[in-house]
Amino acid sequence: MFAELHAAGGQEEHGGSSGGLPGGAHPEDLQIPPAAQRAPETDPEEAQRLPSGAGVSAGDEGRVLQHQRGQEADGEKMEILEEWQSHIEGWEGSNITDTCTEMLMHGVLLKISAGNIQERIFFLFDKLLVYCKKKNRRLKNSKTALEAPRFLFRGRINTEVMEVENVDDGTEEKSDNQWSAQWSRASALPQQPQADYHSSGNIVNNGWKIHNTAKNKWFVCMAKSPEEKQEWLEAVMKERERRKSLRLGMEQDTWVMVSEKGEKLYQLMSRGNLIKDRKRKLTTFPKCFLGR
Repeated sequence: MFAELHAAGGQEEHGGSSGGLPGGAHPEDLQIPPAAQRAPETDPEEAQRLPSGAGVSAGDEGRVLQHQRGQEADGEKMEILEEWQSHIEGWEGSNITDTCTEMLMHGVLLKISAGNIQERIFFLFDKLLVYCKKKNRRLKNSKTALEAPRFLFRGRINTEVMEVENVDDGTEEKSDNQWSAQWSRASALPQQPQADYHSSGNIVNNGWKIHNTAKNKWFVCMAKSPEEKQEWLEAVMKERERRKSLRLGMEQDTWVMVSEKGEKLYQLMSRGNLIKDRKRKLTTFPKCFLGR
């Protein structure tokens, strides 16, 4: 409708008109159809999210769009985690999406455990640390010796029960520590766990120790450079601070909810008719009914 009016106006202008509408009509006399006067309709799904009786304002539309974008972003993160887990062979435990929401960092590290030095791929998520082994296998129905990397599951640690300690560069097993360890065992005195003990005598550079307190197991990780080590330690600290802030927020929300419920209950109890003593009503008859 607006396009036809615009086209008609353009033709009159080209014909030498002074700007009036066809037939000498005044712009105020032009009746706009009701359909053109209506505001843009809101999507039914968006309307359900808005409070009942509330008009669709710019602020409401902004909040709805922000909420939708947040849901879409969360859905994309879940799909990425599900796809990542599908490439892990021998996965153990609950699904990654049941515990985590996003991957914070990943990389190849050297892992020292039980006297063995092994190359492992570590994945740090919120609330979980996973380490795997890279597996190379040939593709089926392939004439060439093409190889596709696959990951073999090797372990997972809940970050709630994970402790991280720094290991100085150049740490190795020394004879003095061997004698002190033997002497402490002979005298039955407690001894603090030494870095050289968990590194099994190997020289550690750019390394740190991880303690799984749930299983009381230690292992040492080594990065390729001091910068990479610093990135891992910072990522672990950020994940820990994130968990603390989320826990604090949940505790605050719980406290607010309990406070609100308690205040409402107190207001109800302060009323006289909250608890009715029906037995007392049955026993308090007038004296005339007792024959006196």
